[in-house]
Amino acid sequence: MNFFLFGIGYSITSLNCTLPLFLLIVFQSLSAGGIKEGSLVFMAYALGMGSIMVAISLTISASNQTSIRWLRKIAPKMNIVTSIVLILAGSFLIYYNLVVGRLLV
Repeated sequence: MNFFLFGIGYSITSLNCTLPLFLLIVFQSLSAGGIKEGSLVFMAYALGMGSIMVAISLTISASNQTSIRWLRKIAPKMNIVTSIVLILAGSFLIYYNLVVGRLLV
């Protein structure tokens, strides 16, 4: 029961970071050219996010206090890294849609 409540709490808390990216993936999959292509884009996102979440959950459940302290130590740095990655991804999407997608023409 504790893991279930942890999952619910974690999903609600992480929405502020993951919801924009999730909506981007959903709309990208809808515009990918059809049901098959859209499903592949969405499945790739789901597998990527799922594998990361499983790896983190297994690491935390199987680790001792030393690794938990180490994860807490790098967590603030990961916020900066993920922020930079999201800014770069957003910049690439803007560039791609304006220049390659010829929205400026």
